[in-house]
Amino acid sequence: MSNYNTSREPMTMEEFIATATSKGWTLAPKHPGQNVFEINLVDAQGRRIVAYIQPTIHKDHIGFVGSVYGLVEVWEEDTIEQKILEGQDLDEDTTGAEAVEAYDAALAYYDPEPDGADEVRRGLSENAGQQRPTYLMEVDARWGLWTPSAAEKAHFTASRETVEWLCSRRDGEPDQGLAKAFDGLAQKALEVHAEAAEPPLTTAETDMARSIAMFDLEGWTDHDHAEDWMAAGGRKGARDVIAEYEK
Repeated sequence: MSNYNTSREPMTMEEFIATATSKGWTLAPKHPGQNVFEINLVDAQGRRIVAYIQPTIHKDHIGFVGSVYGLVEVWEEDTIEQKILEGQDLDEDTTGAEAVEAYDAALAYYDPEPDGADEVRRGLSENAGQQRPTYLMEVDARWGLWTPSAAEKAHFTASRETVEWLCSRRDGEPDQGLAKAFDGLAQKALEVHAEAAEPPLTTAETDMARSIAMFDLEGWTDHDHAEDWMAAGGRKGARDVIAEYEK
């Protein structure tokens, strides 16, 4: 399985391509079915780099599928620095001091230091390594089953931040009515987040879900109605109805 690395320096895709071409790499055509957000580069030795824009908590970086052959410095997959930049959860045994040290190492590639850095340090110092709620662990388990694109990673990260913000407002709200309202919003945000974590449906799952949709629509064979039914439920909804049907 390929590893996913992140450039240490923030940069645009145009800046990365300029750096690559200046060192002898050239753009190459996409492969059939390749993600539209990825680009390919090859060198004279036939080596290939697959790159994409990687959003982070500060600026865009470049993400890579596999090796970059020393073209640029990278934070390797699952390092603390990469996890912090991409807004991922840290391991439960990560201390606040370790998290802040890693964050400062990541910021060494920023000039000037980005706005909000002190707030990030404070949050890491206070919250690093805290155990994730069970419902987020379940979402993360689904997220770990597949290889998302850069856009899918960005959506997952943004929806996680929304859930955590709403939960923090709910937990810190003394007014029970407002706390209940925040809880309702948090539940809806969690549904969006859980859907963002779901792997794409297989062909067999899609066909099965579509057949169930036809059945639920009382034999209605209108293709558009079945597609609307599936779109409303999403990947998670499709798998839920398949599991219910197979009981």
